[in-house]
Amino acid sequence: MNKQRTPLSFLELYKKTFISSVACLEEVGKKLVAYSRRENKPISVLIFDIANLRTINKRYGYNKGNDILIALADSIDYSLRKSDIAGKYEGGSFLVILPNTDAAGALKVEERIRKSFDEKIKQSFFEDISYVVGVGNYPEHGDDFEEIVSNIETCINSNKSDKERKVVLCNIIKKKKLYISVTDLLKAMEDDRLFPVFQKIVEFETNKIYGYEILMRLKSETGEIIPAYSFIDLVYSSNIIYAFEEYVIDKAINKIKNIEGNKPKLFINMPLRIINIFKKDKRRMKHLLEDIVNSQSIIFEISERKERESLENIGYLSRELKSLGFGIALDDFGAESSSFQKLSVIKPDIVKIDRFFLKEGKDMLKWISDGLKSMGYSILVEGVETKEDLEFVKSAKPHLVQGFYYGKPSEII
Repeated sequence: MNKQRTPLSFLELYKKTFISSVACLEEVGKKLVAYSRRENKPISVLIFDIANLRTINKRYGYNKGNDILIALADSIDYSLRKSDIAGKYEGGSFLVILPNTDAAGALKVEERIRKSFDEKIKQSFFEDISYVVGVGNYPEHGDDFEEIVSNIETCINSNKSDKERKVVLCNIIKKKKLYISVTDLLKAMEDDRLFPVFQKIVEFETNKIYGYEILMRLKSETGEIIPAYSFIDLVYSSNIIYAFEEYVIDKAINKIKNIEGNKPKLFINMPLRIINIFKKDKRRMKHLLEDIVNSQSIIFEISERKERESLENIGYLSRELKSLGFGIALDDFGAESSSFQKLSVIKPDIVKIDRFFLKEGKDMLKWISDGLKSMGYSILVEGVETKEDLEFVKSAKPHLVQGFYYGKPSEII
């Protein structure tokens, strides 16, 4: 990271990380933990979270919040070995990955960072800052990167305070893993144990249901309900992806057929590997999609978080789907490297503004929403979970909203 820092705007700061993006940081973390597991070596993870950043931004302005985050970034940068990995994470937090380091070693690194940061904020005469540092490691707190980070975040959230500075050694021991294989997924489809659930998407002004986002659940042979995040990476990395997508769409359409009157829209995440099928056998792909759905009822979501394809290929996929009459939604807008270039190439019908803006970036929500609407896009705000969220969203006046406030995902439409 460049030692000669210049002040950053709030939006620029969220794009500037040690690692180029949150998705990239997470991908590196996954690989390093997998390597440590294979080599039977420890690896530790730190999450350094400014607990009262929102209060600071509100009271003193975002420039002061930026200065604090930059001071923390410098403290982390100066305290790490060349083999360590760090990056801006979510909200007011940074994530640090320490290969070949056990809990005792991680606490030493944490102490160096903390002492440096405390000295910087003391020198700036700005000491009313609270933070919590979460420390976890493999193998004690998880078998994979996601579990370790999730357990650390749980410990951080239960120890946050606007008035204290804390270091928390994660006390959540890893859970017994439920391993799911491709064979398990195929058998679940054969046994009708893989099923869709539907989350409402609501018209903001009228409060009428506009459509549903399709999410998947798997029922184990013992009756346990397993959410999609437990198996979706396996689906996306294997050849089962094409059968899986056909199965999901077919199940969802059968549900919609039973609804009388106007059919609601179905929002379906479109895995970008489908591009390969379009390019290899466009006729087969078109026939498949035309055969199983009424395209006027389907909106395919292309996610910014999950993109691994080039923008050119994503634009190609969007054009092919639109040529068949499908709608396109750009999901997780603002979560990663959003740009006007992406919008101009993908040309979505709907832009789904990421839930981050309701949690950490409220002052930007209206500005982003107004800008997108002025360009002719329909806006959907994700993550509306409370009445407070709903009241705040009124200032952005989105076309559509989605979140637990309107109901959790359900098998029943």
